[in-house]
Amino acid sequence: MIDAIMTSEIVEQFKSKVDVTVSYSITDLKKILGEVYKEIATTAKEQKKAVAKPKADAEPKADAKPRKQRTKRERDENGEIIKKRAPSAYNLFIKDQSAKIKADNPDLDPKAVFKMAIDEWKKQKVTNDDEA
Repeated sequence: MIDAIMTSEIVEQFKSKVDVTVSYSITDLKKILGEVYKEIATTAKEQKKAVAKPKADAEPKADAKPRKQRTKRERDENGEIIKKRAPSAYNLFIKDQSAKIKADNPDLDPKAVFKMAIDEWKKQKVTNDDEA
């Protein structure tokens, strides 16, 4: 509905600005129509802003959860994170195996190296489970 009103205003103002006794080129008519459109569009934007309620005045919902505050991890003077979790047996095994596989096969891409290390972990895990 607003667009239809805006269009009718544009047409009316365009008619009032065009002198029917003068011969205009298409460029001149486009220029006049563009100016009229800009005038009405900026007026419409200003009216929408006046009607819209500013976000700063909006009250928070009563049932809204409070936002969790982000905390930065503690770091030493070198920038290293102080509180680190100890690596698991899997992490240590994969790190060690990846280094061995890379040394034996330097042309392998990282995905292949990691996949081979995982396969070794699975084999090692199966043999440990069989022994237990």
